[in-house]
Amino acid sequence: MRATMFLALTAALLWGCDSEDEDGGGAAADATTADGAGGGVGAGGAPGGGAGGAPAMGGAPGVGGQPAAGGAPGVGGAVGFGGAPGVGGSPAPDAGAPGVSGGDGAGGGSGAGGAPPGCVPDCAGRMCGDDGCDGTCGACDEGACVDGQCASPPGGAACADGPEGNAVGQVLPSLTLMDCDGTPHDLRDLCGSDAAWIFEFAAWCPPCRSFARNMNARLADYAGEDLAVYMVISADANFSPPDAADCRAIREQYGLQIPVLYDPNGDFQRVFGVPDNDVHVVLDGDGTITLKEHYASEAEVYDAIDAALAD
Repeated sequence: MRATMFLALTAALLWGCDSEDEDGGGAAADATTADGAGGGVGAGGAPGGGAGGAPAMGGAPGVGGQPAAGGAPGVGGAVGFGGAPGVGGSPAPDAGAPGVSGGDGAGGGSGAGGAPPGCVPDCAGRMCGDDGCDGTCGACDEGACVDGQCASPPGGAACADGPEGNAVGQVLPSLTLMDCDGTPHDLRDLCGSDAAWIFEFAAWCPPCRSFARNMNARLADYAGEDLAVYMVISADANFSPPDAADCRAIREQYGLQIPVLYDPNGDFQRVFGVPDNDVHVVLDGDGTITLKEHYASEAEVYDAIDAALAD
């Protein structure tokens, strides 16, 4: 700006001096003034000449070539740095994670167990047998696994070596039934007691219910005696095969403290050759049958027990 003012002042002075020249000189002055004034255009960065060499000063556009310096876009090639996606190529590690986690392979532990994928072993209430996932809930030291429970081996040492059968004078055969709580009992486990009584009960049977009502009081008379007793439920009140729920309900109804078993398949009737209600079997100490009676009276049953205890 100061340069422009200086040039203008100089031009004015020159013009003042030249005005006193002759006409030709004035023309020259005019021409010079035109060129000088044109120099102002140079100050504007216009392509003027002479003092208008200001274009060099106006070269500020060159300095303003910030576009070049501002080549920050190049520096800003941060886009290149932004290649962080490559550096951060975390997508690759993430994607690879499944390989690292190959936990499925490690989890092959399930495969080792042979369990189907997603199978959850279930051993609730089971001592032995299959856990539902091709595994086991345990093994029995003795005897067979029956419905997840370890049954006593048939033929206890206390049973006599005589012929087995279901008639009086024979040694009772082996038969395993479950109690209300899911524990198996082999009838031959009764061998070894001084006397034993097996009472087959049907909930629909009046004489059976009468025996059950009096059982606790009568058994109290044998306190201190080595008498073993099993009740076997053969049918519910609707003449249907019993289940564990029926077993528990009957045990609770009569307040029984003895093992109460249930026979949903009629095995007791088949093995002993008897009807499905009110059958009494009394045994002596070695398992020999001393009484097998359908609809026996209380006197007959308790007399037979007394005789077995007396031997």
